[in-house]
Amino acid sequence: MKEVKKIAKYLGMFAVCLIVFDVLFGFVMDRLWNNMPDTVSQTAKTNTFLNKVEADVIILGSSRAAHHYVSSILEDSLGMSVYNCGHEGMDLIYCDAVLESIVKRRVPKIVILDMQESYLTGDSKERLDGLTPYIKSNPYIAIIMKELKGNSYYALKLCNMYRYNDRLLNMSNAYTSSPEPYKGYTPLLGKSSLVGRSPEVSSPIKDCEVDELEVAHLIHLIETCETNEIQLYIVNSPRYNIVEDAMAYTKSLCVGRNVTFMDYSDLLLDNPEMFRDPGHLLDEGAKVFTVELASIIKLLFDGNRI
Repeated sequence: MKEVKKIAKYLGMFAVCLIVFDVLFGFVMDRLWNNMPDTVSQTAKTNTFLNKVEADVIILGSSRAAHHYVSSILEDSLGMSVYNCGHEGMDLIYCDAVLESIVKRRVPKIVILDMQESYLTGDSKERLDGLTPYIKSNPYIAIIMKELKGNSYYALKLCNMYRYNDRLLNMSNAYTSSPEPYKGYTPLLGKSSLVGRSPEVSSPIKDCEVDELEVAHLIHLIETCETNEIQLYIVNSPRYNIVEDAMAYTKSLCVGRNVTFMDYSDLLLDNPEMFRDPGHLLDEGAKVFTVELASIIKLLFDGNRI
């Protein structure tokens, strides 16, 4: 009996020490994580988008957004501050979380959403684990994580070590990476492998491929823009890929809403040398596209203000 009490005593002491360590660990990590410098690390980029970005024009999307929209060109053309919040491999849930966070600090005038209907399939949801460190500091991300994680959400919120599981290396890279030089724009350099090849042909998305949660967050993003009187442009940027009615499903969701659709998917089909691969422009192509886009947005936005 004495041995049992002794074991119970040590187990209790161990549990108390573990809880104290977890609390201290969370306290330190929260401050280090939420105060990461603005560097080119993908982890640091997310922290910048969620906690720091304040600009008149916000660009949202995945890698195509990050590589296709040159912030400096948009700034010079529109006469407004611009930040590119595109992130490799992310989806509409991520875009919605970023916009919700930005609006809490400062309401932008324009949002450009680089849209691929593949975002609606939900294939990128597993990549959203990078948002788990924010479930205590960002109420909207807490809602998203609860939607995605179910019962394990409560364990994430309760245990700081679990919440930051395998994130230490990501944070280390964020602190040691080079500073962010282009306000979120990430130029792709090198040469194209598409010269001499014909564009690929793809089929549009099917209703059975659509993820309801992705659709819900796209609609929430649109409603956030409407509520805050933000002009939303949903853009299909250039690709070396032909998809008939590529935006048909998205347009069906936006009937009666204040959204402007802009299809530039075939803008550079005659210039394969401007693409790194079928889905991504090289820096030269991004500059050509951004100049074209900026001139049209300036006309539309100035027209709406008259």
